[in-house]
Amino acid sequence: MAKKNPTNLEYLVIKAKKFIQSNELDLASKLLKENQINFPNKSPLLNLLAQIALIKNNFKEGINLLKKSLQINQNQPLVAYDLGVALSLNNQLDEAIIFFNNSIALEPNNPKAYLTKAVNLKKLDRLNDSIDCYQKIIELSPNYIEAYVNKADLLELIGKLTEAQSLYQQAIIIEPKNADLYIKYGNFLYKIDQVDEALYFYKKSIEIKPINPGALINIGYIYKRLMKFDEALLYLKESVQIRDNHQGYNNIASIYCTLGNVMEGIAYYDKAIKCKPDTAESHIFKAYAHQSIKEIDKAILSYDRGLQIDKDYKYAFGERFHAKNIICDWDNYEKDYNWIESKLKENRFVSVPLSICGVFDDPLIQKKGAELYAKDLYPPNNSLGPIKKYPKNKKIKIGYFSGDFREHPVGHLVTEIFEMHDKSKFKLFAFSVSSRIKSRIRTRIEKSFDEFIDVSNFSDKKAASIAREKEIDIAIDLGGYTKNSRPAILAMRTAPIQINFLGYPGTTGANYIDYNIVDKFIIPKELQQHYSEKIIYLPKCYQPNEEKIIPGKKVFSRKSERLPDSGFIFCCFNNSWKITPQIFKLWIRLLSSVEGSVLWFPGFLPLAIKNLKNECIKLGMDESRLIFSSLEKHREDHREKIRLADVFLDCFPYGAQSTASDFLRAGIPIVTLRGLSFSNRVASSLLINLNLSELITSTELDYENLAIKLAKNPEYLKEIKTKLISNVKASSVYNIGEYTKSIESGYIQIYERYHDNLNPEHVEAV
Repeated sequence: MAKKNPTNLEYLVIKAKKFIQSNELDLASKLLKENQINFPNKSPLLNLLAQIALIKNNFKEGINLLKKSLQINQNQPLVAYDLGVALSLNNQLDEAIIFFNNSIALEPNNPKAYLTKAVNLKKLDRLNDSIDCYQKIIELSPNYIEAYVNKADLLELIGKLTEAQSLYQQAIIIEPKNADLYIKYGNFLYKIDQVDEALYFYKKSIEIKPINPGALINIGYIYKRLMKFDEALLYLKESVQIRDNHQGYNNIASIYCTLGNVMEGIAYYDKAIKCKPDTAESHIFKAYAHQSIKEIDKAILSYDRGLQIDKDYKYAFGERFHAKNIICDWDNYEKDYNWIESKLKENRFVSVPLSICGVFDDPLIQKKGAELYAKDLYPPNNSLGPIKKYPKNKKIKIGYFSGDFREHPVGHLVTEIFEMHDKSKFKLFAFSVSSRIKSRIRTRIEKSFDEFIDVSNFSDKKAASIAREKEIDIAIDLGGYTKNSRPAILAMRTAPIQINFLGYPGTTGANYIDYNIVDKFIIPKELQQHYSEKIIYLPKCYQPNEEKIIPGKKVFSRKSERLPDSGFIFCCFNNSWKITPQIFKLWIRLLSSVEGSVLWFPGFLPLAIKNLKNECIKLGMDESRLIFSSLEKHREDHREKIRLADVFLDCFPYGAQSTASDFLRAGIPIVTLRGLSFSNRVASSLLINLNLSELITSTELDYENLAIKLAKNPEYLKEIKTKLISNVKASSVYNIGEYTKSIESGYIQIYERYHDNLNPEHVEAV
């Protein structure tokens, strides 16, 4: 035992260490410094002073002291190691590696130095060197599980998945009762899309450690992904019973919303928020839930709360902007618009593609938004492996993917195509990815296919696997990035050729979508560069339109719709979010120019009506000039009702699509402003093919003047209406048989190109 003598070095070291252990750092420092005169240049004193400095986060002083100690005595492996750690903490990583190497050279069988060196090498992105360190640790300590797991993580990063998997398996052999290890292996398997295997190991973890909320959440999440919602809820609810956790509550909420029980979902989002109020995710997803049931004011409040926590939360700001546009709340519109535009140019995930289409008439910005979205949420998924080349068939196998095989504009537009397809040339498969609601249109659609496959309750992988089993030649996605679509299925390659068509009016930005079906007006040659797909050009209007129309049963009058007995009726039956402050101001100027005129809208939300009336008053117009009508339950009744209008005023930059078809068929002229983007050119395409290009304008002033001319010149309006009615009857726009033959010629061309081993290229259907 060291003698209690202040001049005894051993005694001083012991006493100083006791002070340090009891956190009496100042006393330890004073003692050591007072005795430096007696023991100059002694490494033990320098090492302890360095330890005190580092504890106080004085890295510079600590590093200098350790370096001085090693200058005195290089044969100190622990000091060299401590200096490496200090340099690492001070972000001097390259220098830290030097001293870890020195420590290892002095003590080559110490795994501790290898471990810390490996961590620093990873930070320096020297992954292979880090892997070598972990391998050395495994050789020195074959039972050191952390080394196996860390090495596996690095191998995963460099794409050596088989080697990584082997390490996990070795680790499990060493510690077969390590519940956390099973979770880590399950996480690895999930990331490489071995979902069933991941599920197995998560369950193994629970067998070992039943009170395991993390594993229960993971199991629940997998069942959710597999669309097995009952099983998912069982495990997720067990996890939150063990311990409140926002992840469990969020997933439960998401399932209830998916199942249509949105109020129950919102209640669970509230539980998640109570559990962890400073997490943006729960607030944002609660906003989505409110928005889905048209509680837009509540949605905006939840967006605001989420964005206060994380102003850059993915897509939240853009969705908040869209929600405000649904209710025509245009406060800070220009500021928000500019912010979204600037963030998109910075490659930020600020808005979903459909919302971008609603406000930006710029195909370059739309492409940027779509590419970012696809890369982030729906990147190419190779979990099914590369798709094989099927034998050339006498009948081309066509697979239509949609969540809108129902009472929906897309469902109505395509039904007759399905019925008219040449069954001697094509075998038709429907993949219903979402809605299972039975309806008259659903029944017709089901009958028109050779096989109608409901994959709404299947996982993305299973749905894609079925398409591959059927050896689909051409897959057509009718949804894109719209509600009820499932782009993740197409991301797995359901067919050698994949097409975006009709539902989403824009580019997908996804390299696994080969073609987009349009006409030469929608995407002229000079705009092709703004689309990630090659183009199948139809010879006439790209949009199919129903040929067989069921007459409506209801009778409508100006009185029944609260329209004035006399006066000109402008109308716009587009969705409220398509109305911008810019176009609304123009419409108010029209009302001011045309005495006694009114502007007729469909059944908007009460808040949208209130806000539009307030905007009307702000612009100096009597709010009574705005008329709001209810929406009709049946499409045929809607078509009868709209005949009361005199002129349809199109929106921009997102104009009417199927709505334009309905009004033109009803004999109601459309005034539209031609833009640059897909979503802003559909009405113009219809008008060109009806030989009514005089209704297409290129500036706001032309738009305004044309609308006034139609309203104030009854003879001109009559002339246009007569021409419209005549051209509708004579035009092929509503000839679905001719349309179907054209689109089939496009399918045949791209199919032949594929079997000639030619890459996708622009083609012209006939």
